[in-house]
Amino acid sequence: MSEDKKENKVVKFNPDEVMARLKAKIKDAFIEIIPEEEWEDMIRKQYKSFFLDSQKKSGYGNDTIKVPSEFSTLAQEILKDIARDKMIKILNSPKYKITNLINAELPKAINKMIIDSAPQIIESMIKQHVGFAVQQMQNYQR
Repeated sequence: MSEDKKENKVVKFNPDEVMARLKAKIKDAFIEIIPEEEWEDMIRKQYKSFFLDSQKKSGYGNDTIKVPSEFSTLAQEILKDIARDKMIKILNSPKYKITNLINAELPKAINKMIIDSAPQIIESMIKQHVGFAVQQMQNYQR
Protein backbone atom coordinates (compact mmCIF):
# COMPACT_ATOMS: atom_id res chain seq x y z
CA MET A 1 0.00 0.00 0.00
CA SER A 2 2.85 2.37 0.68
CA GLU A 3 4.05 1.82 -2.93
CA ASP A 4 0.67 2.99 -4.26
CA LYS A 5 0.95 6.21 -2.27
CA LYS A 6 4.41 6.89 -3.73
CA GLU A 7 3.14 6.35 -7.28
CA ASN A 8 0.17 8.67 -6.80
CA LYS A 9 2.29 11.46 -5.31
CA VAL A 10 1.57 14.81 -6.96
CA VAL A 11 4.62 16.51 -8.45
CA LYS A 12 4.58 20.28 -8.63
CA PHE A 13 4.77 21.67 -12.17
CA ASN A 14 8.17 23.23 -12.90
CA PRO A 15 8.23 25.24 -16.17
CA ASP A 16 12.03 25.51 -16.09
CA GLU A 17 12.35 21.74 -16.09
CA VAL A 18 9.93 21.45 -19.01
CA MET A 19 11.90 24.08 -20.97
CA ALA A 20 15.16 22.26 -20.28
CA ARG A 21 13.70 18.97 -21.53
CA LEU A 22 12.22 20.67 -24.60
CA LYS A 23 15.55 22.35 -25.43
CA ALA A 24 17.35 19.02 -25.11
CA LYS A 25 14.87 17.30 -27.46
CA ILE A 26 15.13 20.08 -30.06
CA LYS A 27 18.93 20.02 -29.84
CA ASP A 28 18.99 16.24 -30.31
CA ALA A 29 16.63 16.53 -33.30
CA PHE A 30 18.83 19.13 -35.03
CA ILE A 31 21.96 17.11 -34.43
CA GLU A 32 20.29 14.07 -36.02
CA ILE A 33 19.29 16.13 -39.09
CA ILE A 34 22.79 17.56 -39.77
CA PRO A 35 25.12 15.11 -41.56
CA GLU A 36 28.14 14.03 -39.51
CA GLU A 37 30.74 15.68 -41.83
CA GLU A 38 28.90 19.02 -41.77
CA TRP A 39 28.50 18.85 -38.01
CA GLU A 40 32.24 18.24 -37.57
CA ASP A 41 33.00 21.06 -40.02
CA MET A 42 30.74 23.44 -38.06
CA ILE A 43 32.45 22.48 -34.80
CA ARG A 44 35.92 22.89 -36.39
CA LYS A 45 35.03 26.38 -37.73
CA GLN A 46 33.71 27.49 -34.35
CA TYR A 47 36.82 26.15 -32.64
CA LYS A 48 39.10 27.99 -35.08
CA SER A 49 37.19 31.27 -34.83
CA PHE A 50 37.27 31.19 -31.03
CA PHE A 51 40.81 29.92 -30.39
CA LEU A 52 42.93 30.82 -33.44
CA ASP A 53 44.09 34.25 -34.58
CA SER A 54 43.16 35.28 -38.12
CA GLN A 55 44.38 37.70 -40.78
CA LYS A 56 42.46 40.47 -42.51
CA LYS A 57 43.38 43.00 -45.17
CA SER A 58 44.65 46.24 -43.73
CA GLY A 59 43.26 48.43 -46.49
CA TYR A 60 46.73 49.34 -47.75
CA GLY A 61 47.56 47.25 -50.79
CA ASN A 62 48.03 43.58 -50.06
CA ASP A 63 49.08 44.11 -46.45
CA THR A 64 47.32 42.05 -43.81
CA ILE A 65 47.01 42.54 -40.09
CA LYS A 66 46.66 39.97 -37.35
CA VAL A 67 43.24 39.78 -35.69
CA PRO A 68 43.43 38.22 -32.23
CA SER A 69 41.02 35.38 -31.49
CA GLU A 70 38.17 35.81 -29.03
CA PHE A 71 40.01 33.53 -26.60
CA SER A 72 43.20 35.59 -26.91
CA THR A 73 41.29 38.82 -26.33
CA LEU A 74 39.51 37.39 -23.27
CA ALA A 75 42.75 36.00 -21.86
CA GLN A 76 44.56 39.33 -22.35
CA GLU A 77 41.78 41.27 -20.62
CA ILE A 78 41.84 38.88 -17.66
CA LEU A 79 45.64 39.02 -17.45
CA LYS A 80 45.60 42.85 -17.65
CA ASP A 81 43.13 42.98 -14.77
CA ILE A 82 45.25 40.59 -12.69
CA ALA A 83 48.48 42.48 -13.48
CA ARG A 84 46.85 45.87 -12.71
CA ASP A 85 45.52 44.60 -9.38
CA LYS A 86 48.91 43.14 -8.44
CA MET A 87 50.77 46.34 -9.42
CA ILE A 88 48.36 48.47 -7.39
CA LYS A 89 48.80 46.16 -4.42
CA ILE A 90 52.60 46.22 -4.74
CA LEU A 91 52.83 49.99 -5.21
CA ASN A 92 50.51 50.59 -2.26
CA SER A 93 52.59 48.35 -0.01
CA PRO A 94 54.77 49.91 2.72
CA LYS A 95 57.88 49.03 0.71
CA TYR A 96 56.91 51.62 -1.93
CA LYS A 97 55.45 54.33 0.30
CA ILE A 98 57.20 57.72 0.33
CA THR A 99 56.12 59.58 3.44
CA ASN A 100 58.30 62.68 3.12
CA LEU A 101 58.05 63.96 -0.44
CA ILE A 102 60.65 66.72 0.11
CA ASN A 103 64.17 65.25 0.08
CA ALA A 104 62.61 61.80 0.10
CA GLU A 105 64.76 58.74 -0.24
CA LEU A 106 63.19 56.47 -2.78
CA PRO A 107 62.61 52.84 -1.94
CA LYS A 108 65.44 50.65 -3.20
CA ALA A 109 63.25 48.91 -5.80
CA ILE A 110 62.13 52.21 -7.36
CA ASN A 111 65.67 53.57 -7.23
CA LYS A 112 66.91 50.44 -9.05
CA MET A 113 64.18 50.81 -11.71
CA ILE A 114 65.25 54.43 -12.30
CA ILE A 115 68.91 53.51 -12.58
CA ASP A 116 68.18 50.57 -14.88
CA SER A 117 65.87 52.70 -17.06
CA ALA A 118 67.96 55.89 -16.99
CA PRO A 119 69.12 55.71 -20.63
CA GLN A 120 65.55 55.33 -21.91
CA ILE A 121 64.24 58.04 -19.55
CA ILE A 122 66.93 60.54 -20.59
CA GLU A 123 66.49 59.73 -24.28
CA SER A 124 62.74 60.26 -23.99
CA MET A 125 63.17 63.58 -22.18
CA ILE A 126 65.78 64.88 -24.63
CA LYS A 127 63.76 63.74 -27.68
CA GLN A 128 60.76 65.73 -26.52
CA HIS A 129 62.75 68.92 -25.91
CA VAL A 130 64.86 68.66 -29.07
CA GLY A 131 61.77 67.89 -31.12
CA PHE A 132 59.99 70.91 -29.69
CA ALA A 133 63.01 73.15 -30.33
CA VAL A 134 63.34 71.96 -33.95
CA GLN A 135 59.64 72.55 -34.51
CA GLN A 136 59.90 76.08 -33.08
CA MET A 137 62.89 76.87 -35.33
CA GLN A 138 60.98 75.60 -38.36
CA ASN A 139 58.01 77.80 -37.43
CA TYR A 140 60.24 80.90 -37.17
CA GLN A 141 61.72 80.25 -40.63
CA ARG A 142 58.30 80.48 -42.29
